[in-house]
Amino acid sequence: MTYTLVQPASGVMRRTPEGRRIDFTATVRATLDSDRAKGSFEYTIPFTTEVTRSTSADGAQTLGVAGMRIVDGAWYGQIVGATTNRRQAFPEPGAAVYTVLSGSFDRLPRD
Repeated sequence: MTYTLVQPASGVMRRTPEGRRIDFTATVRATLDSDRAKGSFEYTIPFTTEVTRSTSADGAQTLGVAGMRIVDGAWYGQIVGATTNRRQAFPEPGAAVYTVLSGSFDRLPRD
């Protein structure tokens, strides 16, 4: 599967005593191109350095994932997002899913 950002995303970064909190919403395209199936779906996913949750389409499963605020000086963090697969999506139709973006920033604004 390939995931791509459909359009530019913007959000908010706030300084807190525990590090910088980031929140934004992005539209992501999930594309499958294999011998078994082909197709793509777009999902609007809220991303955060906090905790986010998703619930399966049938309501039977809820997943939670925690991000990590950006610590000044280290500039490392984890931004997480969660959504529900479309009912006809591959490989798990209607499943609760999450994503984790982790890494470091070269630089950030001082304020």
